[in-house]
Amino acid sequence: PTDRLLFIDIACLGQLNDAVDCAFGHPVLAWFGQLGRQTVLPLGRAAHLRSDEFAAILPTVGQAHALMIGEQLCQQAHDWQPQWQGEKHWISISIGVVAWDARLHDGPSILRAADMACYQAKRKGKAQVVVGML
Repeated sequence: PTDRLLFIDIACLGQLNDAVDCAFGHPVLAWFGQLGRQTVLPLGRAAHLRSDEFAAILPTVGQAHALMIGEQLCQQAHDWQPQWQGEKHWISISIGVVAWDARLHDGPSILRAADMACYQAKRKGKAQVVVGML
């Protein structure tokens, strides 16, 4: 059986915290955490990893379905325009997707491969979903 891991990075959160206010990031993280759980929960689990990074485990979800979920998350993040002191801001996320089999791969290698795919998504211009390889 093959599962999918989505590694999600809120690409612009650090810059927004620096430019706007570090308190701006807290509601953004809370909103995105809730979005991730609502989107993934029927199929798998989502978790906040650290700072602006999240992960979603999708057991027995095919590649096309995982990509659709990733693209949906990117679109929802882009469509949401949080306001801070009356000014609108745009959020962009990047997502790396990897397929893995628990019999063949360990946690650190799965996470590293998904993180590298996410990094490639950022390099492609953010708001992207990139498939990585283990």
